[in-house]
Amino acid sequence: MRARALFDLAIDSKLRGCDLVKIKIGTLVTGPEIRTRAIVILQKTGRPVQLTADARESLLAWPVGSTIPIEHRQYARLVDK
Repeated sequence: MRARALFDLAIDSKLRGCDLVKIKIGTLVTGPEIRTRAIVILQKTGRPVQLTADARESLLAWPVGSTIPIEHRQYARLVDK
């Protein structure tokens, strides 16, 4: 679920891999709700990520208590698939 949620977030929000691997669910969630603006600042533009409705749905399916970030290799495998 974590990998799918982060992959959907990357595609929907147009995140680069280097930005995605830094994300933890705790930075995207406030209590039981998903934030409309993420705290993650994009390296290239310096702007916060705007979450789409599809990305929010995927993130809600991910267990909120998890704080483990996705690794570079995991992200690369997802993109290859």
